Amino acid sequence: MRSKSVWVHRSAIIAAFVVLALSSLIPAIVLQGIKPIPVNTSRTVSTEPAATKLYDPQASCPEGSPRSCYVVDTFSSLQRTLQTSASEKRDEVNLAVNEELVRTSAPDATTSSTESADASNTAPGNQTDAEKLISVDDSLRLIRHSTYPVVDTVSHLSLTAPSLGVDISTGDFARGGLQYFFPFETERRSYQYFDVIAQQSAPLDYVGLEGETYVFTQKIPAVSLREAVTRSFTHPTDLSDEPGAQSSQSDLSDEERQRVDKLQVTGPASEFYPASDTAPTGTVVLDPYYAATRTLWVEPKSGTIVNQVEDMFVFLARNQQEADDTVAAGSDDYRTLLQTSLAWDNETRETAWAQARPVVSTLYYLKLSAFLARVLAGILLVYGLVRFNRVRKS
Repeated sequence: MRSKSVWVHRSAIIAAFVVLALSSLIPAIVLQGIKPIPVNTSRTVSTEPAATKLYDPQASCPEGSPRSCYVVDTFSSLQRTLQTSASEKRDEVNLAVNEELVRTSAPDATTSSTESADASNTAPGNQTDAEKLISVDDSLRLIRHSTYPVVDTVSHLSLTAPSLGVDISTGDFARGGLQYFFPFETERRSYQYFDVIAQQSAPLDYVGLEGETYVFTQKIPAVSLREAVTRSFTHPTDLSDEPGAQSSQSDLSDEERQRVDKLQVTGPASEFYPASDTAPTGTVVLDPYYAATRTLWVEPKSGTIVNQVEDMFVFLARNQQEADDTVAAGSDDYRTLLQTSLAWDNETRETAWAQARPVVSTLYYLKLSAFLARVLAGILLVYGLVRFNRVRKS
């Protein structure tokens, strides 16, 4: 009888430690399966057709019309495809991104915005809808667990924007900052986030909690596109260097310098400024500038971006001060090249949530199971110790 009692309390104590170990081991194993960026996947991001101001030299304007006549009201939408593939290292993943900002027709009020965007993009023979405003081909390699780019020189990016005169094709470079994914268990802090047009990373700041999501905002002040293109030719190969800190045209080849200089626009001031007492006179030389405000909603447990709104403004200015003043004003009828606000459509948001919710549920049940397992382990341990004490006294 005594040996049976000894066996019971020993079994209870051993079971307590086994359950306690499993309560830590099993969640860790499950997390190793759901935390890394998955391999061999494809995902599409689309935006609602957005009201857009665009400089269109082919606009139907009477001869002698001011430049403001050629800054037309139209619509645009963006489509981005992200594809992951296996890399040489198991803990890394290759990411290929194709992105197109396309001019579209006005959305039909009788149909959903997503349906109208699809219809306009596929309408045969519609030249306006087929016009590509910005095209991006981006290739990078990410660390699967952290979602950050690897420190090797394996990133490569091409960007063309015919209406803006921009043609960027980088060599292989080491990229810093997040971009298309957020880390598992996202924190309430600022992250560096890479902007493909500015060709550099800038802070993406946590600004608050909205429902189940963390909200982050990035403000890109007026950036000279001549400097951005220069950076694209002079990206560092070592992330210990300040990205673009020493970039200058003196580092460029003659062919690269010519491509940068082509971005400048020269003409009579009356073409780019309405008549006023403060308007410049004579001949002016202007550079294209880019500014943006990017807001992301992130489900923090899974690190899934579930919504995004991006305000983009490309315009001409004589210098940095004028560029800053133009951004502060919010618009310009004469010198605007492209201005729009792109918001993810319903289908994209729903798809993102469909990816995030299973991870959130799994984490919830893991935490609940771990808690119940620890409670059970505590009960078994107390029971075993009580039985041991009784056996010892008897």
